[in-house]
Amino acid sequence: MRDGDAAAVDDLCRSVLYHEVPSEPEADRRARSLARIEHLRTTDPDAAWVAEHDGAIAGVALALVREGVWGLSLFAVADEAQGRGVGRRLLEAALASAPDARGRIILSTEHPGAMRRYALAGLSLHPCVQAGGVPDDGEAEPRRIVEPAGDRAGLIERNA
Repeated sequence: MRDGDAAAVDDLCRSVLYHEVPSEPEADRRARSLARIEHLRTTDPDAAWVAEHDGAIAGVALALVREGVWGLSLFAVADEAQGRGVGRRLLEAALASAPDARGRIILSTEHPGAMRRYALAGLSLHPCVQAGGVPDDGEAEPRRIVEPAGDRAGLIERNA
């Protein structure tokens, strides 16, 4: 990935991955996305890859390594480039950026092709839950949660 590719990468991801978040203005989403893409391109340049076709970006893989754990942060292939080995080559390049990682993590879309690609790369698939929205930077007030103690008498109290 080169300096100046972030806007085209965001355009690709907007068409393939992103769903509109009604509470977030498009200009805010765009600024946040461009900052994220550019941050990873500069902090983890060996794991920032794009595929081009006829001068346009047709795919992207952005990964990072933190404390020995490799994570795929962004992965997208244009609809017209899918099924042609583009995703495989991008993922291989991103995975090769951290051959000695002590762990790997990908938060996948539900797209069967993406999950298949991750499984073929040797990654285990585990079910999870989904959350969406824009994080609120404000500080939340601590909550106290009381749970049944199971077979023991009384209740367990913990901070949330």
